[in-house]
Amino acid sequence: MKDFFTDDERRLSCMRLLCFLVVLAVLGVWLWGNAVAGQYVPLGYAEAGLIGAACGGKAAQGYFEYGRPGRFEP
Repeated sequence: MKDFFTDDERRLSCMRLLCFLVVLAVLGVWLWGNAVAGQYVPLGYAEAGLIGAACGGKAAQGYFEYGRPGRFEP
């Protein structure tokens, strides 16, 4: 599990940790809300937006940091 939170240079990746914490917090609160309500409550646009922004931010960070895959570098 520790390898998941490290980057290619074996340093702790705060962006991966942040993405994981956002997903864990949003889904945890959503599941807790379903349990309290006693019925299924669909995931709202705001919650899905938070997860999408965290994961999209990580994807964009990787794109700008590592570039396009298969790109020729002299």
